[in-house]
Amino acid sequence: MAWGTRALLRRLPFAVLVVMAASSPMACGALLGIDPGIPFGSDASVETGAGEGGGSSVADSTVEAAGDAASSDGGVLGDGGTDVSDSESSIDSGGTQPDGEADAHCTSEVTWCNTHCGTGPDNCQQTVTCSGCDPGDTCNTQNLCVCVPKADYCVGRCGKTVDNCNNGIDCGGCDGGACTANACGCVPESATQACGKLECGQATDNCNLTVNCGVNNTTDCPTGEDCLTDGSCCQPDNAAACGNQCGVTVTNNCGKMIDCTTTSCAGGAICYQNACCTPTSPCSGLCGGTLTNNCGQSIQCSGGCPNGEECGSSNKCCTPASNCANQCNVSVADSCGVPQACSCSGGAVCTSSDACCAVTGCSGNCVNNCGQQDSSCCSGPPDSGSESSPCIPTSSACTSSAACCSGACASNGSAAGGICAASCIAKGSSCSGTDSACCYPTTCQGLIMPLSGGAGGSGLISPVLGTCQ
Repeated sequence: MAWGTRALLRRLPFAVLVVMAASSPMACGALLGIDPGIPFGSDASVETGAGEGGGSSVADSTVEAAGDAASSDGGVLGDGGTDVSDSESSIDSGGTQPDGEADAHCTSEVTWCNTHCGTGPDNCQQTVTCSGCDPGDTCNTQNLCVCVPKADYCVGRCGKTVDNCNNGIDCGGCDGGACTANACGCVPESATQACGKLECGQATDNCNLTVNCGVNNTTDCPTGEDCLTDGSCCQPDNAAACGNQCGVTVTNNCGKMIDCTTTSCAGGAICYQNACCTPTSPCSGLCGGTLTNNCGQSIQCSGGCPNGEECGSSNKCCTPASNCANQCNVSVADSCGVPQACSCSGGAVCTSSDACCAVTGCSGNCVNNCGQQDSSCCSGPPDSGSESSPCIPTSSACTSSAACCSGACASNGSAAGGICAASCIAKGSSCSGTDSACCYPTTCQGLIMPLSGGAGGSGLISPVLGTCQ
C-alpha cells in the first residue's frame, strides 16, 4: 500500500471525529469530557447565570475559544462588542450617499434616527439630531450606538464568562468562598428572574450583580427600536411624527427628539414655511410675466399665443388693434397695451407735426398741401414762408442737386456750375453724345476715341456712347 494511502487511512478516524464534533454539541462535550451545560451565548445561558458570565459548568477551554472567536469573528458577538459597529457601519454606508452626490433632489430618510444617534449627517448629508443610545451603549463617530465594556464588570464575579458586551472575560477566582455560576459566595438567579418585565436596559439580581435585559445578553432592544426609561422597547414612527412638517424638531411616539429636515419632503414637494408644499403653476391662462407660486417660488410664465394674437400688457393673449389713427413717427400702445411704431400708408407723407397727410396738390410756390417742399409746385423762387429751407426752381443756376427743388442739377458745359433741371443722369450711368445731361459736375465722356489728331482738331470722331464721369 502506498505511503499516501496509509497516511489517509491514519487520518480518517480524526476526520470522523471532527465531523461528529461539528454536528453535535452533545457529542463534542462527550468526546472532550465536558459537561454539556448550556449553549454559549443563548438565552438559556443567561438564565443559568451566563448573563452574569455563564455557568461554571462550561469548561475554561470552551469559554476561551468562544472569547477568541468573539474577538476575531464579528458574527459571534451579536449586538455586543465591536462587531456591532462594523455591521451597523456597513448598513449605514449602504444608505448614505458619498459627499458630493447628495443634491437638491435627495430625499432624507425619516427613519434615519431609528438606527442612528447623536448629531451628524443623514443620507442626504443634512445635519440631523437623533436621540441617545440605550443604557450601556455609547454613540460613536459614525453616529451608531455601540456597547461599552464596564471596567468594574468583574467586581463580585469570578471565573471565565462574558462581560456586559458579550465579550469573553476571565474574572479569576474568589478571595473567599466558592465560585458558583460566576458569582462569589452567592448563587445568582437567572437573568429572566432578575429582569422581570424589563425588555431592555439592566437589572440587579439577588447577588447584587447587574445583568443585561435586552436582546442577545445586551441592554438593547431589537434593531430599530428604542429602550425607554421604564425598560420597555418602543418602535419609533418618525414619519408620523414629522407628518407634513419640515425644518423643525419634533418628539416622536417614543418620546425622542428628532429632526424633520428640509429635504425630507417627498413626491416633488419642497419645504416652505416649515411645511412640505407641492408646487402648482400660477401661469394658467397667462403668456408672460413673473409670478410667485403657492410654495413661494418665482416662476417665469412663457406660454405662446395663437397666430394673430400677441401677449398683452396684462400677460394674456390678445388680438391687437392699432391706436395710431393719423399719427406717424411716434410709438403708441395698441389695444393690447403693447407699444407699436406708427407710420403712414397709401402714399401719405408724415408732416412735421407727426401727422399723416395725403398729397393732393400745392398750397404755395414749391410747397404742397402737406406743407412740404415740392418741386412740382415751383413756378418761381420758393415762398419765403415755406416750412423748410428754400430750394432753387428749374432753370436756375446750381452747384449741387440738393439745392434744386427738382433734386437734379444738370451740367450745362460751364465749369462754374450747372442748371436745375427736371432730371439728370447719375455718375457712372450711360449717356449719349452731348444731348444727355449728366448730373453736375460730371459730363458725358465718350468710349470711342479719335483715331488720329491734327491741327485744328481735324480727324476727330465724335463719341457716340459714353458714361457720366
